Amino acid sequence: MQSKPPLREVPSVLAATPMGKAPSLWGELVITFGFLLILSSFPAGVAAQELEWRPGATAEDISPSPSAAVSEATPQTSPTVTPSQPSSQTTTFAEALRRGWEAANERRYNDAVAEYTQAIRLKSNDAAAYNNRAIVYLNLQQYTPALEDFTEAIQLKSDFPEAYNGRGNAYSALGQPELAIADYTEAVRLKPDFVEAYYNRAWNYGALKKYDEDIADCTTVILLKVNFANAYFVRGNASYALKHFNEAIADYNQTIFLSPTAEAYNNRGNAYRALRQYNFAATDYTEAIRLRPDFAEAYANRGYIHNAINQSDAAVLDYNNAIRLRPEFAAVYDGRGSAYVSLGQYENAVIDFTEAVRLAPNFAKGYFDRAVAYDALKRHDEALADYGEVIRLTPGSAEANYNQGLDYIALLQYDKAASSFSEAIRLKPDFALAYYNQGVAYNAISLYERAIASCSEAVRLKPDFAEAYYNRGLAYRMLQQYEKAVSSCGDAVRLKPDYVEAIYNRACANGALKRYDKSIADYTEVIRLKADFTDAYNGRGQVYNAQKQYGKAIADLSEAIRLKSDFAEAYYNRAVAYEALGQDDKASNDYIAVIRLKKSDHLPRTAQ
Repeated sequence: MQSKPPLREVPSVLAATPMGKAPSLWGELVITFGFLLILSSFPAGVAAQELEWRPGATAEDISPSPSAAVSEATPQTSPTVTPSQPSSQTTTFAEALRRGWEAANERRYNDAVAEYTQAIRLKSNDAAAYNNRAIVYLNLQQYTPALEDFTEAIQLKSDFPEAYNGRGNAYSALGQPELAIADYTEAVRLKPDFVEAYYNRAWNYGALKKYDEDIADCTTVILLKVNFANAYFVRGNASYALKHFNEAIADYNQTIFLSPTAEAYNNRGNAYRALRQYNFAATDYTEAIRLRPDFAEAYANRGYIHNAINQSDAAVLDYNNAIRLRPEFAAVYDGRGSAYVSLGQYENAVIDFTEAVRLAPNFAKGYFDRAVAYDALKRHDEALADYGEVIRLTPGSAEANYNQGLDYIALLQYDKAASSFSEAIRLKPDFALAYYNQGVAYNAISLYERAIASCSEAVRLKPDFAEAYYNRGLAYRMLQQYEKAVSSCGDAVRLKPDYVEAIYNRACANGALKRYDKSIADYTEVIRLKADFTDAYNGRGQVYNAQKQYGKAIADLSEAIRLKSDFAEAYYNRAVAYEALGQDDKASNDYIAVIRLKKSDHLPRTAQ
């Protein structure tokens, strides 16, 4: 027989497993189920104010009437001023004012406008008449004529704080909070104890996300009027927005003490939820639903809690109720879809996420969540399309780019995967998982130096990242930098003692360094941890060959072949052992098996 070829190492390089998906949440790497509703208001709509009419008053006698309950969805309207004392020639003017007052208090707003318009025709320089007609326009949600009337009232009487407050309300309703704040500021300058103007300015600061100013104005309101429930509520919302959840809860507590509304319970539930006090949150959402059975948002928020505490069936029921009440509410479909994901019902989840993005075509979270469901169904091309839509809608989403990279790995498109991970890292420089998976992609396309750099950055950011140490060790091994491979895989094993792949690759590196005893010890540990690890039997057999322990080599290599009958490398290494023992027939048979198996690797496959 011909002399045997030199002994060669033919270890199977285990592909590193990419780490998991970025979860469906913006800004945190935590899985969420649903959405968070923060109500910035009590039920929407401006309540009619009592328009006071006293014939004996003068224009200077500006005495506000008691305010009706004012919706927090809208700033409080100006207190009504008493019209000017009619002269003997203006009895008709006084009657028009009286009839306007009566119509407004009976919520016959169109009649009220007609009467105030008649009064203004009779006395066009009366600021109070313009102010009162403007208030009626606010109630009719006719904000432009309201703005014009308040402006006329101010021109007629420049020190008219109620008119400034009213015009601020009109600006606010027209989506011009900066101009509204300027008017409220003038109102409180003219009238330093003007509770409603401070409150309305606070509300508009909140709309501009100027939460510190919002809190300061609400605090002033509370100092002036300690039992003003709305002020506690709005201050609680501002504290929540600043993530001062305990302060928010304290304010919601006071709101509930003064005025136990469904909205206050809902928002306190949100604060408890942010603190992960899920039982308290669920109790509050339940009370919100009891007080207001048609409160879709409270059902949805309670659904979130049920899903968070692994009661996903109950979550689906809550989301069903929310959808029944608000079938146009995209976020509720998204929440139910997330519950279906938790239940492993991915097809149902896709249906709900699809409805969410149909209702809200720019709903980035809906696309993101649907992509996650597609990934669970291994529909990676569809997932890629959805992540692309997320990136279009929210170009700063590192998580979408990261998940896109994982999909490219699943599709074996490693260069595209590396590019996606690079973008995720650009957007989020401390994204350890992205560095790690970029290293996986680089290893797969033999860019080992780049893989080492990526994995090194991953372990710098996350020193206990065992998988990153392992992948770096794999890259070092492929570059034949075996000492570094042993060290890096050793770090992985130190962090994760049963890390089979890391132990295996350390065994391979030690074998290459001819540290045979250490190599055998590692292969033996791999086999102890995972008895069907074919490559470990093959590797240990190779080391036994190197030590000329051919009997042990043949036993290991035969076990590898038993586990994997088409394992060409194991046949080759066993042939080497047989040949060394002079068992030429067995060696020849194994060499023939190697040739047959290697040839079959290159044969064209028959179409199925």
